[in-house]
Amino acid sequence: MKVLFVLLAMFVIVSASGSILSNETCPTRPCQNGGQCIGRVDVGNRSIISKCRCFSPYVGPFCESMLPNACDEADCGPGTCKLIKGRLDSAECHCPIGFTGAHCDEISTTCARHRCNNRGTCEKDSNSTDGFTCSCNSGFTGANCEIDIDECQSESVTCPSNMQCLDQPGGYSCICPEDSCGNGVCSSTMTGSPVCACDSGWQGDHCLDDVDECESDPCNSTETCFNSAGSYVCISQNTVPSNYMTAKEFRILMTIWYVEMIYIWVALFACAGFGLYLFYLL
Repeated sequence: MKVLFVLLAMFVIVSASGSILSNETCPTRPCQNGGQCIGRVDVGNRSIISKCRCFSPYVGPFCESMLPNACDEADCGPGTCKLIKGRLDSAECHCPIGFTGAHCDEISTTCARHRCNNRGTCEKDSNSTDGFTCSCNSGFTGANCEIDIDECQSESVTCPSNMQCLDQPGGYSCICPEDSCGNGVCSSTMTGSPVCACDSGWQGDHCLDDVDECESDPCNSTETCFNSAGSYVCISQNTVPSNYMTAKEFRILMTIWYVEMIYIWVALFACAGFGLYLFYLL
């Protein structure tokens, strides 16, 4: 029985030695810089003896020191230096978004998109913590050009009378009043001055003036031009549209109307005379 107990105790000691402990359960202060706390059981003292397993280039009881390595002389600007595969004599720069190059000293093509929100350009700035500043396009501001300027709140921006200022990304426009362009379409401009695009046959600042197309003599020699609102029509001398009437046709129509009126009055008098005659007989 005693032999079995001794063998069991030896198994526990062997299996416990060299176990990896978490920094929270490490009896001494935690290992630094990614080191691992390795512990073994001291059966005699009923305690755990621990030490730190360090990874290159860190050394020391708690991995608090760094061995001389290639990063000591590396200049990575806004980036960070990392050893290649843990080798002390080989390192490379890892650049943040917006920078590129062996020393992270070049502005990348993605800087304007990722760092300046596609609203400006990246410019080197040694006084900046990021190593660059955003030069924002007109209408935007902020460290990363993330703020759209509300031009409608500026005293320098005015719209024509009876028009409302509407803020837009990177600028503004003046909304046209209702029916301000009559027979046309109002197009707002970035300068704040609306422009009326008139329909065919109309002109003027508000597209309310009819164009007299007949002044340009658009019809051929056998036709007569008649202007209409927003348009015109060419009438042939031999063919008259159904909605037009010649003077000769008008005179004929009036003659027929007069004759019909005469017949009506004659009939009325005849009926009245016949009625009086019957009344006399009765």
